[in-house]
Order: sequence, then C-alpha cells, then structure tokens
Amino acid sequence: MTGRLAFRVSYLGDTFHGSQRQIGVRTVEGDIISALEKIGAIDDVSDCRFAMASRTDRGVGALGNCFAIDCDRVPEDVLRSLNRMLDSIWITGYALVDDDFNPRHAHSRKYRHVSLDVGYDRDIFYEAASSFTGEHDMVHFCKLDDRETRLSVDRVNVEFSQGAVTFDVEAPFFLWHQVIRMVGACQHAALGSISVEDIHKALEGVSGIQTCPAHPGGLTLMEVVYGFDFVPVPTDRRVLDDLSERFSRMAAGTRILRDVAGELEKSD
Repeated sequence: MTGRLAFRVSYLGDTFHGSQRQIGVRTVEGDIISALEKIGAIDDVSDCRFAMASRTDRGVGALGNCFAIDCDRVPEDVLRSLNRMLDSIWITGYALVDDDFNPRHAHSRKYRHVSLDVGYDRDIFYEAASSFTGEHDMVHFCKLDDRETRLSVDRVNVEFSQGAVTFDVEAPFFLWHQVIRMVGACQHAALGSISVEDIHKALEGVSGIQTCPAHPGGLTLMEVVYGFDFVPVPTDRRVLDDLSERFSRMAAGTRILRDVAGELEKSD
C-alpha cells in the first residue's frame, strides 16, 4: 500500500553545489533522487511528490534536513538501500506521515554557524546577536527573492569556546543567506566596524548596513522540527565509520585553522 514517508538526512555541504536540483552540477537532491530511482523506490520524481524541507546553499551542510516521498516500499529497506548507495549523504531516520505532509511546513528550523574567534569583543557580539530575537524586517539581512521579509526569530545563542564562536539560531523559516548575514553583522560589530545601533536601525528599516556575510562553510542546518519523532536509523557500521571519518577530518581542519590563526597573531 502506497504511503507518504519522511526521511531525516545529513550531508556535508562542501561536497555539493547546494541542496536544490541543478542541471550539470552535483546536488543533494540530485543524488537522492538518482539513488531512489536506482533502487526502485520511485519511478518518477513528480509522481512521488518529492520535496525537501529546507534548501541549503553551496558549502552549507545539514545534520537534520528532511525529504518526503510517496512510496510503497518498506521504509527500513529504502533507508538501508540509500545508505549503501549514497556518498557524503546519510539517511538517519524515517517517519510515516499524513498523505498531505509537506516537509517545508515545519514548526521551526535550527541552524548553527561555527567560526574562529579572531579576537571579537564578546560582550558586543552577545549584544548584537540578541538584537535579532523577536519580529523584525530582515530586508537588510538576506538576499532578496519574492518572499515576505518580515519574520520572527525565536532564539539566538552565542558561545565562545576553545578558540571558536558557535552561533545557534531558531525560527519557523529563514530567508536566503539570512543566517550568514546575521552572523556577519555580529562579527563586524564585535570588531568595531559597525555598531549595535547600526544593526538596530537596519532591523527597523531605517537604513542598511555594509557588512560581508560570514563564510557559508561554517553553517549547518541542525534540525527541522515537526510534531513527530523520526524512527532512528538501524545501526549500520559502514554509515557510522563513514560519519566518524568525515567529521574527524572536519575537526582536524578546524584545529589546523586555529593553529594558523595563532601563528598569524604571533607575527603581528
């Protein structure tokens, strides 16, 4: 019996040209759809009503994105087959959902951005970050498309630890480039090139600000929240080993960058 299935998916952003399907380049959706067709889980991407919860840009990874399909296969079999075939993408859970389920209609989305601490004024960084909570017009903190720019941000949290800055933010939805522009504004404020008041004025629509967005490689979609839990992936040694290797490599890269930053400071 055909039903609607939702799958939780993780991937490394530096391997793909974003999540959304594009002609001629490797994308998360493209790899998933190709694998679904090869294992016989779907015949046609339109007929199965394939949809992904959140579109992520090139360089942006995900720990908990979600996609949904109509499928008459046992979900555990689909999940295991996908994990054997996909590279740099891991299916980590599934859920049986209502026939009208659209993964884009989520309760909230949680993003995390991690960057090196290059000597930021921590108090200013905290103050700048807290400016974004509540409802604001984010027109100066996004790349414009046809969507409404006034929206609410439920939570922002910043932590400094071991030479890194972790910026966590949660909202029902986000605009294009919104998170990296929010982080970029905080970074510029904490380095003194703009003021927190400049951020307030931009959020009030009084004036824009001239800042560079933070690097997208530090951004991860942590979770898309619905009114249900995903059944976790059955233990798969290959998947666990692959994840461990990839994220260990990322951690090593972070340590190298931190060491380089330290040497640069010594040379000043």
